[in-house]
Amino acid sequence: MLTACKSNPWHQSPCPPPHLADTLRSPMSRNPAPVARFWLTCFVAFVPALILGCQGQGKGPLGSLVANIGDPFRAANPSDVARDLFDVTDADNRRRALAMFAAAPFGDADTYIKWYRLMLGGETQGKPVLVGAPDPDATVRAAAVRALGIHGVVDDVVIIIPRLEDEVAFVRWEAAKALGRIYNPEAIRPLLRSLREDQSLRGEDETAASGRGEPDPEVRQACAEALGQYANPAVFDGLIAALRDTNYGVNYAARRSLKTLTGFDMGYDYRDWLTWAERHKDDLFADQQVYTWTPYQAPPGFWDKMRFWREPLQAEKRVPTGAVGTAEAG
Repeated sequence: MLTACKSNPWHQSPCPPPHLADTLRSPMSRNPAPVARFWLTCFVAFVPALILGCQGQGKGPLGSLVANIGDPFRAANPSDVARDLFDVTDADNRRRALAMFAAAPFGDADTYIKWYRLMLGGETQGKPVLVGAPDPDATVRAAAVRALGIHGVVDDVVIIIPRLEDEVAFVRWEAAKALGRIYNPEAIRPLLRSLREDQSLRGEDETAASGRGEPDPEVRQACAEALGQYANPAVFDGLIAALRDTNYGVNYAARRSLKTLTGFDMGYDYRDWLTWAERHKDDLFADQQVYTWTPYQAPPGFWDKMRFWREPLQAEKRVPTGAVGTAEAG
């Protein structure tokens, strides 16, 4: 028995198969009026705000709204942020305040640097010294280490180094990254110790090694990167040993640091590097390159994508605090 087509109940023949375009066509596409109203609303709502935000640079209500989007510090009161920094009841407030001060243009002021040290158990007594216990929350410790690595001075490594042995891996990672932003030969030995892989990961006896190594590969990778600024024979040997690490990321970072220190690239085979070192005993670091680090750059936000005609700002590479040329560390 033949059924009538729904589109034509008087037609008693089988319904022809619908066209693919008719199947995929949405109800809104069949009626263009809602689509037109939608885009008109977007145009009326966003274009004036975009124009005022670009031209007025925060002047007027819409300009201020646009300027404050994606910039939490501009919208927040600095005194309130400072109060959150010492909120003993909420670690999230302390962490957020540290991150906001560290990212602010005035984050390198002496007052705020003292606060970064305080969160890590340090004080300023002529020079930075470690006098107490750090913040009990790991996220606060990590934020303070990052802030001190960006804005700290050469002597701040004495406060950062103990965080290489923090019980939480991402705090140790932040400490290694921070030591890569400050040049101080005192950091060489702790970085080499944390660069060594935990022997238990290889199935070997830990007692055979001089102390326990670092179990987290990302921490070891950050240590290998930080050591790339020290033209020191012990660093050279440690980086060659890191080429035998079971994690490729550590191998890659060690190879890059060796290339920075020597100006040569002998690949991932540690034996090739040892052969090269035999031929260059007296000039291992004669062709050393400049060590730099790149600040974190946030991905483009909504308004950055809307203003497509503007060239995106690129983060400039920096040399570590305290670095002077390529002088060899003692």
